[in-house]
Amino acid sequence: MDTCERKTLTSEEEKKLTRFIATCYEALNIYGKSPEQLEAITMLMQITLKDQPYNLIRRGFEKHIRQSSVMPTPHDILNAISMIKLEDMCEATRLSRLNGAQKCITTNS
Repeated sequence: MDTCERKTLTSEEEKKLTRFIATCYEALNIYGKSPEQLEAITMLMQITLKDQPYNLIRRGFEKHIRQSSVMPTPHDILNAISMIKLEDMCEATRLSRLNGAQKCITTNS
């Protein structure tokens, strides 16, 4: 998956992110947070994550949700995105090596 994409969220992506944050807020443990804090949480998430491609933000939330039942912080999502980028690079390297090996086998046959 290509992680080198446009670096600002479109207004449609901001709306999707807002809805996704609200869903997480409702579904995950939010220890000590009140419903009124959702707006502040949403704004902080959007400010912090605005330079990331939406598909990576979404994958970051999904990765966090698979590992935790607690509402993520922007830092949690940025960490998840960093791990996803690293995993994507490793997979790309692995596929490149496999393709190189395949070419070598084909050439030598």
